[in-house]
Amino acid sequence: MTSAASRGATPFVCYGTSVRRGTSGVTAFAIFHRRDVTRARKAFIKARTALGAPHTVRFDSRALQPGADPLAPAGIEEARQRLAHMIETFNSVPGMLRYAYIDLSAYPLDLDESTEGQKAWGEVGRVLRNACFAVPAGGELGPQEHECEVLMAEDGDRNAYAHGVLFDLADMIGHACATSLLAGESGWAQTALDGVRYWSKQEVRHRFEERSGLAETQNH
Repeated sequence: MTSAASRGATPFVCYGTSVRRGTSGVTAFAIFHRRDVTRARKAFIKARTALGAPHTVRFDSRALQPGADPLAPAGIEEARQRLAHMIETFNSVPGMLRYAYIDLSAYPLDLDESTEGQKAWGEVGRVLRNACFAVPAGGELGPQEHECEVLMAEDGDRNAYAHGVLFDLADMIGHACATSLLAGESGWAQTALDGVRYWSKQEVRHRFEERSGLAETQNH
C-alpha cells in the first residue's frame, strides 16, 4: 500500500512486510532516504550476487530457512552469515530498521488461512503498522508516516526491477525479527540484528476484547 497523499514526493521510502512466527506477529520496515534508494538497490544486487543469488531470483526469508529451496542455507550458521552480510550492506547505504511486534497468544480470533482468518490478520497488521509509525516528531526515532512512501511486500510487484530486491530485503528482515522473538532459537537472528546501526522497535501491549484494540506501545 502506498501513501497516496504525496506519492513520489516524500523524503523517505519504507519497504515493509508483516510476518507471523509462533505466537509472535511482526511488522518490519527497511527505511531509506529517497535519495539513497537507487544506491540501496545497486548495493543489495551486489551483495546478493556475492552470496550466489542474482537479482533475477527471490532471495527473501527462504534464504534464512534450511530446507528444500535451491537457495536455502545449509544450516543456521550459513543463515546467520547471510543475514549479517545483508545487514552490513544495509548499514553502508545507510538504512534504518523499524519494527513492531505483538504476542498473539491472547488474540481471540483464529489467524488461519480462511477468509475470516486473513481478515483478522489484516487487522493485526494495521495495528502493527500504526505502532511502527507512532514515533515523536523531530526524527530522533526516524520519520513519521506522512514523511514516507510506504510499500508493503505483500502488495507490491516482487519482480519489478525498481523495488523487487528491496521487497526481498524487507521480507528477510521481517522474518529475522520474528525469529529473534522465538523462545529457544532466537540467538542467531538476534546476534545478526544487533549489528543494525540505526533501528527502533516497539512492543504492542494489547487489550483484546471482542475485537482487537491497541492499548499502548512501548518504544525501545
